[in-house]
Amino acid sequence: MRYHIMESQDIRRNLATEEYLMNHFTSEDSLFLLYIQKPSVIIGRNQNVYEEIDLNYLRENKVTLTRRISGGGAVYDDLGNLSFSFVGPKNSIKFGDYESIVSPILQALKNMGAKNAKAGGRNDLYVNGMKFSGNAMYTKKNRVYSHGTLMYAVDLTILEKILTVSKEKIESKATPSVRKAVTNIKPFLKPAFQFEKIEDFRDALICEVYHVNELKEIKEKRLDLWRNTKIYVESSNTHSQCRNR
Repeated sequence: MRYHIMESQDIRRNLATEEYLMNHFTSEDSLFLLYIQKPSVIIGRNQNVYEEIDLNYLRENKVTLTRRISGGGAVYDDLGNLSFSFVGPKNSIKFGDYESIVSPILQALKNMGAKNAKAGGRNDLYVNGMKFSGNAMYTKKNRVYSHGTLMYAVDLTILEKILTVSKEKIESKATPSVRKAVTNIKPFLKPAFQFEKIEDFRDALICEVYHVNELKEIKEKRLDLWRNTKIYVESSNTHSQCRNR
């Protein structure tokens, strides 16, 4: 499995890159994507935005609103959230089998101290009964991806203000979101993994998924994109220290 860190903090660019890689990364290897974005709301392909979101708050606070091509409910991301995707051929990812797909993430978090983290519902991750990750899938031809969120240090007060269903319900056949108690995973991790910078959490998570101490140990696994959209494996050394084993 290769991994790719998206440098953009624009959710629109990141979702577009995700879709591009699903269509053009034709290796039989799966691809593990990680991305962080500025405040944004992402709604599922079948949702009615007027029923899900406080649009006035979004406009006033310049929060980006976008629609993804996968299903699922509305989510709020900010710089305290780490998003991830697993992209691969259909024979490597069973559509709808979220528990198997997110198992590397779940085991990594357990290793980092969140012993009570577990999969629950149809496509979520929970700790102590509270949701910290939601996931959705999309398939096209012989490719599929599953993407999700990891709430690490998200501003939960903002989330509550944005994801508010209007009192004046609009009659619609669109799919509504299901509201659940949510939390950040950071307080449940060992102190060594309660980083100030979410980028450090991202790098530590990668190390846990690949069972290494430093990213430079898996430099051949890192995938980057040139501006001319050619895909290549990065050859430069990565010196991030992940953790002491």
